Amino acid sequence: EYALRMLENFSGTKLFLGVDGIDLKYGLTTTNFMEASVNRAMIDAAQKIIVLTDSSKFGRRGFGKTVSYTHLT
Repeated sequence: EYALRMLENFSGTKLFLGVDGIDLKYGLTTTNFMEASVNRAMIDAAQKIIVLTDSSKFGRRGFGKTVSYTHLT
């Protein structure tokens, strides 16, 4: 909760974000629900999101949805 409140006051040029799953219809996901909340706050504070992942994450869905794919395009 503290991290979410702090991020409301931040603005960044670039966010480098690691994900556990990337599905073009569902979006970016992680296996940790609390991490997904922090990731969403960081995405809202960033001007540009750069997703760091490898090919094993494509077509996979983690437990916590970070953001819909349509939000990123």
